Amino acid sequence: MPTSSSQNVANARVQRPFVGRVAEIQTFRKWVQASEPPTQMWTVSGMGGIGKSSLLAEFIKMARGHDQVAIRLDGRLSSPSPTGFLEYLRTSLDMELGPNRPHGFAQLPLLLRGRKFVIAIDNFEALRAMETWLMEDFFSRLPDVNVLFVSASRQHISHIWESHDYWQERLQVMPLGHLSQADMQQYFLRHKHILPTQVDPLIHLTGGHPLSLQLAVEAVHSGLKGDALLQFVAAKVSGHLLQDLVDESLHTAVDILTILSSTNHDVLRDLLGPTFTQKKYHQLMDISFVVGTPSLLALHDVARSHLLFDFRSRQPQRLARLRFRLHDYLQRKLLSARPEVKMLYARSLLTLALDAFEYHSDYADVTVDPLKYEVVSARRDDLPRLHAILDDWCTYSVDPGEEQAYHDFLEELFLSFPECFRVIRNELGQVVAMFISVLLHEGTAPLVLRHFATEVRECFPGENVACPLEEAHCFLAVLGAFAFDAVDYSGAEMIGALAKDTLSVSGQGIRFALVVTHPALKELLTRLGFSRRETVSRECDTTEYTAEVFELDLREDGFVRWTRRLLEAAQSAAKMGGPVAVDVSLLREALSVARSPKKLYATELAKGLELDGDTLYDWFQRSLSEEVPPAPLTVSSQSLLRVLYLECGGNVNKAYPLCNVSRPTFYRYLSVALEQLGEALLSFVSL
Repeated sequence: MPTSSSQNVANARVQRPFVGRVAEIQTFRKWVQASEPPTQMWTVSGMGGIGKSSLLAEFIKMARGHDQVAIRLDGRLSSPSPTGFLEYLRTSLDMELGPNRPHGFAQLPLLLRGRKFVIAIDNFEALRAMETWLMEDFFSRLPDVNVLFVSASRQHISHIWESHDYWQERLQVMPLGHLSQADMQQYFLRHKHILPTQVDPLIHLTGGHPLSLQLAVEAVHSGLKGDALLQFVAAKVSGHLLQDLVDESLHTAVDILTILSSTNHDVLRDLLGPTFTQKKYHQLMDISFVVGTPSLLALHDVARSHLLFDFRSRQPQRLARLRFRLHDYLQRKLLSARPEVKMLYARSLLTLALDAFEYHSDYADVTVDPLKYEVVSARRDDLPRLHAILDDWCTYSVDPGEEQAYHDFLEELFLSFPECFRVIRNELGQVVAMFISVLLHEGTAPLVLRHFATEVRECFPGENVACPLEEAHCFLAVLGAFAFDAVDYSGAEMIGALAKDTLSVSGQGIRFALVVTHPALKELLTRLGFSRRETVSRECDTTEYTAEVFELDLREDGFVRWTRRLLEAAQSAAKMGGPVAVDVSLLREALSVARSPKKLYATELAKGLELDGDTLYDWFQRSLSEEVPPAPLTVSSQSLLRVLYLECGGNVNKAYPLCNVSRPTFYRYLSVALEQLGEALLSFVSL
């Protein structure tokens, strides 16, 4: 019988040399080659598809290659009881060593005869109920040397291991992240049907997620290209990540995290209602692709990338509606927030708007996930590296002979006002990109005017920029630059992440201005809503390009109006269609279960309008209960529908007497009420 394409890919992967996980492989090789290594417990963890099972398979292969005893178990196949686990283990040992062997753990040293014993358990979370027994009983029977127990699970191992008197010294924690750029290149180039010109786009698509790499190879082999390839990979990865989510409210919470990038329990409870308890929040924390703390949660950047693309592909209307709903919520929070927390809401609003902004620029990718590149403050010892990055920037941004002026400015500004520098570091802590922006006030203005008086006059003509700090509101964006030797990082993404970080301060009500010569940057800023004007003089022009001033004034409530315009522009560009009318029969079906968000989620109305159960439930409750019903629903129609569906559960025989009308009249009024409610729902759906 022919195998599926995914099976073929899986088989091919097993036959190819293992790629990546160098540190983990070296650690295992060191243990397996040692003369008498101590018995240890290793725990491999990470999100779905990150390569836990593949790493365990490689450990088993390496152990057997060194003539060691190695078995691989699957926690899902074992009965979750000590007796069931021991029987599963015995059967696996019989298959590995044959049934004619000494039995019982007391005979294990005799069985091994100097060899080491590796026990690898995949999907260890299925055995969590047995952890105490495993620790206190099962492992106590093992020799103190030559045994390695490796568990793999989506969640981090229980803290009881880390605090145990015996095991805390023998515990090795191995959280798996995405593969490196070099690993991905090696992986793709080992597939003969992947052309060298396809490697970089595939690396960008997969983000180092091993399952994504495997699916991308499968897609290319099947002839998929462009958006079809993207949709195939995103849909498959999303389905794999979400397969363990059985609670609908957690699905909606993940949707919100996908859009906002990060949030906390208070925000989720505000949006999802009081049924989203602290317990559900902790359940969300336990999901493998969710990272964070009890006070702040976020999605793993690779997971969020695939989930967002899949969301955009499958449910564009619902995605747009949820974005607008979240914008309204965040706007209210921002405008009423204390000054010290305004930045958090501003960052969320900015992420919300720029994710919808689907213009791709080679100069700066402002849609990059804020988790992918952490932006931090510069340190004093970064100065030599900043000068090196500035050297790279000068090669394409200024005319020959002007480089020293920029280096002098950088040196003086950094020594006096290091807070003007925001940077991105690589895994070794070395700066690979920087952004310089200056809030002009009586402290910074004299320094900037000494070096860039013309630029300041062009950006803020006739204004006193040397004002007291408490009155300052003018930000001069000087430059963003990345290191040419940062080959494992995207320059456009890093500049985009730095720009988003800088723009997030605009939630406090400021003005951004900069002089621009590069055509690609001019196009990007124009699309982002910056105003543009010609410079008064030609002193800022370069040999190749003419300078212009770009400004974004976000004082007062300008920030929320600007982010709203970005959302509206994205919706208009998508030319989203929608139903011209709500099917009354589907509306009646949904109203019949209007008291259950879970049942609403499964209705054809919710599916057709791309609404989740919680959103439709909340809308029905508000529309049928609030003092002023949504137009064109009248108060009398609202009352009739409330009595029938919310109070009587759809039972006409109970409802019509309460409305003081005859049955025929009740049906006549009901027909009108349903049409009105359908129009109101369509208005809500269409925003």
